[in-house]
Amino acid sequence: ALYSVVKTIKHALQAAFVLDATPYPYHKWLYAFAHFHPPPRSLLENIDTVMNEIKTNPEALLGPEIDNEVSHELRCIRFKLVDEAIRQGIVEPWLERWWLYMDRAKEIVDQVRWSDP
Repeated sequence: ALYSVVKTIKHALQAAFVLDATPYPYHKWLYAFAHFHPPPRSLLENIDTVMNEIKTNPEALLGPEIDNEVSHELRCIRFKLVDEAIRQGIVEPWLERWWLYMDRAKEIVDQVRWSDP
């Protein structure tokens, strides 16, 4: 679960950089660079709460999702990303029902080929 949470935070920061139209840095620097760009910066408070909860509460990733502080903060991150996308005019069904589009999205990513310069 811990690996999944960290991976989710990484993807959230990358998505925020995309919404900011900023090429995101090497993943090792995502958190540091997030302080300088509005959409990623808006997630930092939630990310800090998640990391602090994991660090201080050995049962942070256990229990029902509805009562779980980590799950609550990850939901807040998702809502912020969706709100920013909608604010920018991205209104698509996959924003709310993303699980229906995962397989197709993976297929598209697998088909991407960089052109020669």
